[in-house]
Amino acid sequence: ASSAAVAEGQRAMLLIADRGLAAAGRADGPATALPRVATADVRALWPGVAPVIGRDAVSALLAARTAAAPGTVYEWRTLEARVARAGDLGVTWGTYAVRNADGGLAEEGSYLRVWTREQGGWRVLLDAANPAR
Repeated sequence: ASSAAVAEGQRAMLLIADRGLAAAGRADGPATALPRVATADVRALWPGVAPVIGRDAVSALLAARTAAAPGTVYEWRTLEARVARAGDLGVTWGTYAVRNADGGLAEEGSYLRVWTREQGGWRVLLDAANPAR
């Protein structure tokens, strides 16, 4: 297969991975879902906190946020994905919303994720959020 065909096939798989992460985040919460698909040295660039490095640190921060605001729901909507011709590095982006326990909007904005393809599938290298307000 040509490199373009490989990249397009991996792009489809990456879209599935990103949308799967969104579904798992809604179902299990982001503190469980994101670390499950993150690399050990994942980077998180989120509003209001210093950059977070490492799966355990990301998990701890998300768990603390969840504990501080029970019933909070995180929603991601994947808009697009791109993959390197080699099919081993990709990026997804879209929008997100954080809703408090009563369904009110607490935060919304855009996200970007950089992914790497490893033996077990696609893994998150970087998760960044940019709030709209």
